[in-house]
Amino acid sequence: MRWVHVKGRITFRGDGIERRPVRGIGLVIDITDRKNAEEALAREEARYRALFENANDIVVTLELGGRIVSINPAAKDILGYEPDEMIGRMMPDYMLPEELEGQREVLRRKMDGAPSTQYDLRIKHKDGRIRVLGVNSRLIRDQAGNPVLVHSIARDITDRKEAEARQLLLVRELQHRTKNLLAVIQSLASSTLRDSSGLPAFIGRLHALSHAQDFVAEGATGGTPLRQLLEATLEAFGPRVMMVGPDITIGSGFAQSLALIVHELATNAAKHGSLSSRTGRVEVAWRVAPPDRFGFSWVEKGGPTVSPPDRRGFGSTLISSVGDARLDFRPEGLEYHLIMPLAQVSKQAAKEL
Repeated sequence: MRWVHVKGRITFRGDGIERRPVRGIGLVIDITDRKNAEEALAREEARYRALFENANDIVVTLELGGRIVSINPAAKDILGYEPDEMIGRMMPDYMLPEELEGQREVLRRKMDGAPSTQYDLRIKHKDGRIRVLGVNSRLIRDQAGNPVLVHSIARDITDRKEAEARQLLLVRELQHRTKNLLAVIQSLASSTLRDSSGLPAFIGRLHALSHAQDFVAEGATGGTPLRQLLEATLEAFGPRVMMVGPDITIGSGFAQSLALIVHELATNAAKHGSLSSRTGRVEVAWRVAPPDRFGFSWVEKGGPTVSPPDRRGFGSTLISSVGDARLDFRPEGLEYHLIMPLAQVSKQAAKEL
């Protein structure tokens, strides 16, 4: 079966009722390839139209100024508006005022060359409720490469965001109760062990553990940025502690363990090590070694001469209780090195110390 395009012309002779056809000339062109291409394009357009019409997510095309050019029927299910109610209107009309600057910023990022942008957007439902959409958008360019439209796909993530908020609230409530419990333990220890020489160290460890609670539940995953935890724990020593390492987030269990370890190292350094001297300093470093190892080091310099202790106390046991830990009592300064699997750093539950 072939497709042809036929075009012809007939020559007539005579006028009126005497007019008769004399001859004809025609052109027959094989257009099978063109027809096949048109049919393929029509099938592709039909497939895209079916995806567009039946998608669970909102698919919307906007002018650069924010006017809605097209939007699929999912807008009715998610926002309560029929597509015809939204086409031709400005997208900012449906957004919260505080979201507008963020929208301008993501457009600037795309105009500056970002291939796509992902972000959360709060938008008003027709009945007044606030819905949260997870948006993935990119620019559409003309043949000259100039941006002309914004194409976006938006998924309703309101339920997920509400669940995350409830979870965070519960975690923070647990954090609050944990800190209250630590305060009660401190009070009991102070009254029970008032004459004990180990009471100050015990109280200091409780403070370190309580302080770590301010960080371990800040994110939805219960993790904390390692640098922030170290800066807060060692804030009192200022520039005498130098920190070097990548920005990583550690799990809540490891965060609590590390807070206790760093507190112990800092306390010993202030009493007997480099931080007991005006010229002393500490170099704190951490790294992630491919494929899955985490390394942490504490190196003291410029303090008094160090010698190994006569006996191993609870502090040494605490410092060595996590991962593959090593304490070197070098004459020029104490060194502590820790190596452990990265997966444990991210997820490890707190050990009993």
